[in-house]
Amino acid sequence: MHLRSRIALSANVGALAVLLAACNNPRDKAPHIEVPVRSAHLPSGPLVEASGLAPSLLRADALWLNNDSGDSATLYQLSKDGRELGRIRLEGAKATDWEDCASFHFKGQPWLLAADTGDNDAVRDVLTLWFCPEPDPDKLSPGSTLKVGLAWSVRFRFPDGPKDCEAVGVDASEGYVYLLTKRTHPPVLYRIPLKPVDETVQVAEKLGSLPWLRPANGLGSSIPTPRGLYANQPCGMSFSQDGRRATILTYVDAFLFEREPGQAWAAVFAQEGQRLPPHGLQQAEAIGLSADGKTIFITSEGASAPLLSYQLTTPK
Repeated sequence: MHLRSRIALSANVGALAVLLAACNNPRDKAPHIEVPVRSAHLPSGPLVEASGLAPSLLRADALWLNNDSGDSATLYQLSKDGRELGRIRLEGAKATDWEDCASFHFKGQPWLLAADTGDNDAVRDVLTLWFCPEPDPDKLSPGSTLKVGLAWSVRFRFPDGPKDCEAVGVDASEGYVYLLTKRTHPPVLYRIPLKPVDETVQVAEKLGSLPWLRPANGLGSSIPTPRGLYANQPCGMSFSQDGRRATILTYVDAFLFEREPGQAWAAVFAQEGQRLPPHGLQQAEAIGLSADGKTIFITSEGASAPLLSYQLTTPK
């Protein structure tokens, strides 16, 4: 083959490789995300430190939320336009420092998880996840509390000592609860079985870190506030019901992750996800994917906190 032909062939092969890489680039498949809409405000009253958010799986227009530490073992159901629909109290559960909640389908039934995983000072040796069935919406009413029996609980510890964890999500398709640490640098991802075979204290499995989620820097980064020193700490996580998407929330940003078939979540989270348009909240704490995986909801601590929604449009 002549030199000129070899050069042309090499150039064509290189161009083809670039084209194939571009076609297989996950970024090209990323959904379009509109700027957030302030769809409602949380009702004034007992829900003043919203720290977890999850979609109802029995009522399409409803969300579940929980308060941060200081409340009873209570989950609140709100409509997506901010109206309170009812409350449930988990009988037999305790609320030391609830930091997140989740909803998921398991064995043909919708369930709720309340994560008692907050540990600001890293002194709690054992943390607890509380599980209950999602109640019939017809049994709920505004201002009233429905008692719901505890289905099971999972007590666990981290293998390398106590850690604060405010980002908890469930991938029921795998049968695991995922936990992302808050105050470690970088944040570390762990998991535990959704429903262990016994009631012994579980040891969380360490999966890997998120090296791209670095400590805050620049102007104001030395000020110990959510939008200063703590700006990039994870404070919420959510998984779609089909196990294909996940979100992570920090005080200043939110990220969407798309998982390829067979890909491990540790590998997904090792790379920075799709950054959402800024939420602009002063102390964003809670994030949740809608049951159909097409909307992301975010809210913050504080009385009458705004509820933001992001719409996801999948490219054709």
